[in-house]
Amino acid sequence: MMKNIWVFGPSICLPFNLKNKELGWVNIISNELNIPVKNYAGESSDNFFIYSTICDHIKSFKKNDIIIVGWSHPSRKTFIYDNSNYKQKKALDNSLLLKTKHNTYIRSGSPKKAESFHKWFSMKPRSKGIEYYDNWFKDYYNIQEQRINFQSYLYATTHLLKNNFYFPFYFSKESVIDIDISHKNNIGFVLDFIKKNKVSISKEDAHLNEKGHILWAKKILKKIKTAK
Repeated sequence: MMKNIWVFGPSICLPFNLKNKELGWVNIISNELNIPVKNYAGESSDNFFIYSTICDHIKSFKKNDIIIVGWSHPSRKTFIYDNSNYKQKKALDNSLLLKTKHNTYIRSGSPKKAESFHKWFSMKPRSKGIEYYDNWFKDYYNIQEQRINFQSYLYATTHLLKNNFYFPFYFSKESVIDIDISHKNNIGFVLDFIKKNKVSISKEDAHLNEKGHILWAKKILKKIKTAK
């Protein structure tokens, strides 16, 4: 018997920007299956944060638990916050903070201006006028390195969750170029799903609207109910 549903991922795993926070796909699945949910998703989180958060809770997973992981785009970058790092402290006012039981993570804040839906299909780093993040992307970012790191998280998670019902999905088809995603319970690509079904909140906000959450929940439930 399944004990819990665990969810890890970025904002697509939250009722992000919905007026009614009870209408997110995570709640729909929990109510449909009558199984409690533990959601550890974080806004704009990267794959390092997602994998780290899975590792934080690995000892709490029971054999028959359902674990849903929405993997992020490999171009995203989150850092562990170090209170002694002056450059990080200087960037705090323009950062998002994500806290777990072991660490605090930071990443660049969301843009103040609305952006085109199509921006999410590229995710190329751009200068935001925040020295700490701009310098990292300018001096250290390499998409191939990010993809290699992403692949290692996927392989490690598949191994760690081999005794659980693990259901991964991905940011977009573009986000997994040159990535092995051959897991049997692969749910799909959420951004492409949103575009195909025209279920974004708006032309600028690519998150799922209420209809989108319902349709995405149905897709995941179908996968869960046919999993072996």
